[in-house]
Amino acid sequence: MTANTRLKIGIALAVGGNLLFFTSAWIAWMPWSAGFKAGLWSVLFFAPEAGTLAGAAVMGKENFLRFKATVAGFFKRLGRKKKDGDTEE
Repeated sequence: MTANTRLKIGIALAVGGNLLFFTSAWIAWMPWSAGFKAGLWSVLFFAPEAGTLAGAAVMGKENFLRFKATVAGFFKRLGRKKKDGDTEE
């Protein structure tokens, strides 16, 4: 498996885990028993954490650092506009 494939699978796991958390509202409307809903919500409560950890494990250290640098660069560009006399950091 190539590094780019591992990166894409890792990002998909991390994003998927975070999106899975939002199914909680849908579960509230289902005609299931209260105990089953509580158990499912308990599992979904930890879905973002588990998805992010699984994604980081699949990515590996090199891809995780590459992803982190890309995201940090994106947010750094959004952060503030350069003023006259500012230097590149």
